[in-house]
Amino acid sequence: MDIDALVVREGDRVSATGRLVHIEAGDWFEPWHYVGWPETPRKVRPARRQAVRVIGANFDDLINRFESDGAVEGFATVTGIWSGDQLRAIHQTIPENAPLHFPRWETPPCPPLPVAGRA
Repeated sequence: MDIDALVVREGDRVSATGRLVHIEAGDWFEPWHYVGWPETPRKVRPARRQAVRVIGANFDDLINRFESDGAVEGFATVTGIWSGDQLRAIHQTIPENAPLHFPRWETPPCPPLPVAGRA
């Protein structure tokens, strides 16, 4: 296996699926990963350490798009050109096999279970 072929260099055309995040600190793309437990109430999570800056992304065309207090997040497959420390998006699509919505915590339609030791 040629490990060197896996290194992204200046001017390379790349494509990946992940989360796009628009926050006060800028626009970010982070690779697809396990999201974890949903938050209640839902809010836009900041970009993680593995995120890279992205320019030219369309934050109106995302699956699972969520907006709160001017911040936006959602998922897309982005193709672009790697330049310096950022990705310049040139094409964006909805990822295949993307979930239609995030799971949410909901109150079940039944009475709460009794607490041990209480009558």
